Amino acid sequence: MNKHRILMKLVTSFLFALQTTLLVSQTTISGTVFDEKTNEPLEGVSVYFDGSTFGVVTNPKGYFELPVDEKINSALVISFLGYSDLVVPNPYDKGNWKIYLKEKAIVLEGVTLKADPFTRAEKLRAFKAQFLGNSANGRSCKIINEDAIWLSYDVTSNKLLAFSDEPIIIRNKLLGYENRFKLIDFFVEYNRQTLSSLSTKETYYAGTSFFIDKQKDKRLYRKRRNATYQGSVLHLMRTIRDEDFDNQKFRFFKGGFKIKPESYINVIKQENNTKVILPDFKMPILFKNRRSDLTKRGDYLIIDGYGNFSPPNNLYFNGDMGMQRIGDMLPLDFKPEK
Repeated sequence: MNKHRILMKLVTSFLFALQTTLLVSQTTISGTVFDEKTNEPLEGVSVYFDGSTFGVVTNPKGYFELPVDEKINSALVISFLGYSDLVVPNPYDKGNWKIYLKEKAIVLEGVTLKADPFTRAEKLRAFKAQFLGNSANGRSCKIINEDAIWLSYDVTSNKLLAFSDEPIIIRNKLLGYENRFKLIDFFVEYNRQTLSSLSTKETYYAGTSFFIDKQKDKRLYRKRRNATYQGSVLHLMRTIRDEDFDNQKFRFFKGGFKIKPESYINVIKQENNTKVILPDFKMPILFKNRRSDLTKRGDYLIIDGYGNFSPPNNLYFNGDMGMQRIGDMLPLDFKPEK
């Protein structure tokens, strides 16, 4: 059985000037966005918390206010077509942001590719399978702007590469969301020169996402979203954070034997977040006979009130959770119905 490795990371790069003054009102983030060159305010800039439905656009004066119910351990993304994105890891430490976006020129260079053995249709099909996923949710997704995706196959490394200069607009039919995913990096590495999923060695993607709720039939989508949430990474992180092991139906194992997770997982409550120290051994987890393996890659995790964990590279998933893709994503602020 092939093991798929999924690494989700947030890439933060400050490529333009950022000036701030101190002014924070509870959990409302505010500021003004300008063109770096002209100093003119920019209208219609998207400002959102990565992986959530919390987002606004700037008004004609470039101003925005973004309220949230409670602090979310997720980066604030400022995005405008034709400009370099700004990713703010901690938008709470400063307020009334004055943000200057820089116009960008896209230059693809430094990568020399030999003759590409696959057609665009073949590469796009493989990309969607690995990016959206092969679950029912993933198969129901439709990419609205496929033409914005640049695809190539490097025969030297047997890697499928993807890039997009604009957010990839994904309509999830089963879950009723539109996910605007800004793809920062993507590749699929194969064991040989192929696009077959059976020969996948590693899948990697990085980016930021903003969810728009498109539901029409609340009852229908509520049921589907709840089913997707059950056994997801988000569900697991909230279970660990709350130490609600008895009620959430996750079963933890060590060496083939069922264990009490509270005896091996150290949960430390902090003022706004929860610090979690996982055991050093690979921990199999079962949820309704769906197996996932958790491997610790760092000293600890920080889980916020929404279930978002960081640093993302400190935890490695195999099995069911490792196979979950963009099509199975729920917003961090999703709350299951009981």
